[in-house]
Amino acid sequence: MKWLKRLLLGLVILIGGVVLFAWLQNEPRPTGEAGPAADALAQKIQAAVGLEGWRATKVVRFTYAGRHHILWDRGRGLARVNVGDWSVLLRTRDFSGRAYRGGVEVTDPQEKQALLTEAEKWFVNDGYWLFPFEGLFDQGVTRAVVSRPGQPDGLLISYASGGVTPGDAYLWELDENGRPIAWKMWVSVLPIGGLRATWEAWEKLPTGAQISTEHQLGLRVRVQDLSSGDSVAAVEPGPDPFLPLNE
Repeated sequence: MKWLKRLLLGLVILIGGVVLFAWLQNEPRPTGEAGPAADALAQKIQAAVGLEGWRATKVVRFTYAGRHHILWDRGRGLARVNVGDWSVLLRTRDFSGRAYRGGVEVTDPQEKQALLTEAEKWFVNDGYWLFPFEGLFDQGVTRAVVSRPGQPDGLLISYASGGVTPGDAYLWELDENGRPIAWKMWVSVLPIGGLRATWEAWEKLPTGAQISTEHQLGLRVRVQDLSSGDSVAAVEPGPDPFLPLNE
């Protein structure tokens, strides 16, 4: 019984420590000033990361966090998401598509839908971490300047709708040129408000778009195997992997 009491005491201490850490780290969501200055700062960010170059990027392939392998044909509105032993071909306009496990097509409707939903979740999440700057002026997005004493102003972006978790907000920390160095997050999937993630190790695509390939947020998350081109064949030679979507 003594070992059981020690185990329970250890669990109580561990849980208490986690709760205390979360309470100490939690930050209230800031407020800022909306208006022309916030819009101008958002445009400065978009220029700093090469928004026009991103819009000209037709195909991009990358691996996120070492687990999610994504081929994104932005020009045709198609994506392939590979995770573990399963793969999904998606139409990004409505997230319909075809699913495979172990190279064999999944025909069971329930299993197929589960994989389509999982692929949509990772495509939206990983695509947002890849380049979240295009939608700063989308409907339902608000922008506000947040003063940061002794540092360049930050930009608070709040999402009333869209994405996987509407209602989230991000405070961008910027360098003197307007390029992000980090953001703080107030998102429904995290129990701590204001969790900070760095944006670093920027790489420039041939179109001029800039991609941050490393994020530090307690652990280091990387974007790897990054490549882009004017067509899928330029990025991944061979038969068009999206042909099954035309059948």
